Amino acid sequence: MNSKPKIIITGPGSLVAHSLIPQLLEHSFSLLLLGRRRRYSDEANIMYLPVDLDRKAGRIDAVKVLATEAEPFFFIHLAPIWLLPIFLRELLAAGVLLTRLVAFSSTSRLVKQHSKDLGERKLAARLAEGEAQVIALCADHLPWTIFRPTLIYDGRRDKNIFFIRSFIRRFGFFPVAGPATGLRQPVYVDDLAAAVMAVLDNRQTYNTIYNLGGGETMTYQQMVSRIFQSLGKQERIISLPPVLFSSLIRFARLFRPRLGVSPAMVQRMNEDLSFDFRAATRDFAYQPRGFLC
Repeated sequence: MNSKPKIIITGPGSLVAHSLIPQLLEHSFSLLLLGRRRRYSDEANIMYLPVDLDRKAGRIDAVKVLATEAEPFFFIHLAPIWLLPIFLRELLAAGVLLTRLVAFSSTSRLVKQHSKDLGERKLAARLAEGEAQVIALCADHLPWTIFRPTLIYDGRRDKNIFFIRSFIRRFGFFPVAGPATGLRQPVYVDDLAAAVMAVLDNRQTYNTIYNLGGGETMTYQQMVSRIFQSLGKQERIISLPPVLFSSLIRFARLFRPRLGVSPAMVQRMNEDLSFDFRAATRDFAYQPRGFLC
């Protein structure tokens, strides 16, 4: 890359952002972070624009600032993809110069589209509609790449592996549904950040959607077992009949609606959620690491 464009980043508080932003700064990119609040210390190569993508007034103010720039931008969207189309439409209508778009969706778009849980089906529909609208808006004039990661973790703030680790630390056991043989590919957040770096100036990846999993495929029970090992705790995995486990979750949610676990999630412990990412390996040498629990 001979001259580095400024990069707009939405979702600067996301897991991927915390890994990606330092890498971009190390490569001397100038960043415009669009988010609800400042999350990084003042640096010469970072500019903040306070934006809530759900609020039109904030978006329009940001668009006005960006439209004054004469140089083109790369755009990395790390917020939920259903928030992107309306903002992207406003940017393009205002004449903001965008030459590259990398956006994150999720394999939930595929996994949850036939879920028995209405909320999950709605989520899958929002992801699908967001992807379709982004692709239509970009058409032939803005090269785009969309990533659909699997189960993202960083071991500190994620809602997946960190949740299991915290549960085990607190209670000393972990419940699973039946044999919990559904396949998983936990993907470490640093590998997703590296994927963004690899596609920024890679024409081979233009106008393509990539499913991105981790470098190790294991059953749900094996994943939980590895977490016990990493904590140095005796393995106590309690297998409950799936129907009983689901019923217990439904009962618990009567008192704690935001429990964070649903009967559909229990059911998926025995469903394979693994994805072929050979296209990513072929196009930008994607080589995710094994499970770092």
